[in-house]
Amino acid sequence: MQQAKQAIWICPSCQQKNRVHTSKHNPTCGRCHTQLDLGTVQKLDEQTFESVLQKSDIPVLVDFWAPWCGPCRMIAPMLEQLARKYAGQLIVAKVNTDDEARIAQRFGIRALPTIALFSQGREVDRQMGALPLPQMERWLQSKLHF
Repeated sequence: MQQAKQAIWICPSCQQKNRVHTSKHNPTCGRCHTQLDLGTVQKLDEQTFESVLQKSDIPVLVDFWAPWCGPCRMIAPMLEQLARKYAGQLIVAKVNTDDEARIAQRFGIRALPTIALFSQGREVDRQMGALPLPQMERWLQSKLHF
């Protein structure tokens, strides 16, 4: 029997880290009871980045971006589509490199947007620049075998 997969999900209301079963419908925050939508893009910072990557049983796709970056803004809707499509199978997250410079430096982010794929806390692969949705999905599927 396959063990249920869990993910760390950050509550958008109170910023509480929650361990959720990815197969559970309508999980709620343990602190404020806000419904947690596993089909949304998470915003990560210094306090949440490590725990989401290290303690989630499912892969994490991280968009390293900045508000001034045109291509970053251009791919935001595509990332939202991926988050909805792969809810429970993949965490889609964003790291604002202007606000989280230490994370960007640690991962050697030199071009924006940079999309990095993590599994069990380790980087599997990365793509630099804005890719169209079909190309991004082919890349994801080749790495994760969805």
